[in-house]
Amino acid sequence: MTYGIGRRLPVTGPFISADMGGLDIFSAIADYLFNDLSNANSSSPGLKKLVSDKKFGAKTGEGYYKWNHSFLEEMNQKREKELIHFLKSNTGAYED
Repeated sequence: MTYGIGRRLPVTGPFISADMGGLDIFSAIADYLFNDLSNANSSSPGLKKLVSDKKFGAKTGEGYYKWNHSFLEEMNQKREKELIHFLKSNTGAYED
């Protein structure tokens, strides 16, 4: 967990992160885990609607956000930059 999704969330937030990972995947995982982790039995109706409309996020060009190549590239670069910064700051490596 130290190097997991929590380090990317300041850059992407939960909805861009879900879009980047695939809303179909996120919904399936939520449907499986939410019963054990929360009071919800499944993913939200809004998420289910996006999935039923085949709007899976970045891989289909639309989810919570509209995606094109440049937006995906921008989000990947920002997310990777933040993760690299975090890793360097926690390993004692010097960063200019």
